[in-house]
Amino acid sequence: MKDTLGYVPSKNINSNYTLRVYYSSKKFLNFAVKIFFNFKPTNFVELDDKAIILAPLHRSFWDIPIIGLVVDRQCHFMARKEIVKNFLFKKVVHTVGSFEIDRERGVDPKAIKAALKTLKKNRVLVLFPEGTRKKDGSLGDLFPGVARIAQKANCNILPVGMSYEKGRFFRKKVNVEFLKLIETDSGTSDEIMTRLKNSYESYLSK
Repeated sequence: MKDTLGYVPSKNINSNYTLRVYYSSKKFLNFAVKIFFNFKPTNFVELDDKAIILAPLHRSFWDIPIIGLVVDRQCHFMARKEIVKNFLFKKVVHTVGSFEIDRERGVDPKAIKAALKTLKKNRVLVLFPEGTRKKDGSLGDLFPGVARIAQKANCNILPVGMSYEKGRFFRKKVNVEFLKLIETDSGTSDEIMTRLKNSYESYLSK
């Protein structure tokens, strides 16, 4: 039975069944993604068992499976409601402990509540601060709620640089770079967002 957040209740998020589905999906995606992409993370960070927000730049629909593949821990994604309209895909998203956000509502209380519930269980939450894909490689406007969620959950933010380059045949080269950790135990949410923006701009200026 689902709770009021519209996804699998938190008591099932960490179940053996959920973990089996998640890691079985990773095995399939690892095979499928490597057919089309050549990727290797740089400045790789071993994540401990504490709650953390991964904040990648958003360049492609493929960002989601690629981030899931390069991170050893189970990732919980906040996905746009528009991309989980398909019943089967929505079922998979919910089964692995991820959830959707309704951007048309502006601030989505249900999504924020789900994010905090995930982080309070010391999980890895993946948020795309730009909110939408920027295929031209520029930096989009950042969603300020990222810092507020991190502060409420008392966790840090790890920015991730993402970029795609043409490769041999149809295999694109994907650059995944883990940037400097942003600690959120000091400063206002605006100051934290400024640090996050500076991190992205430094990456993009290379």
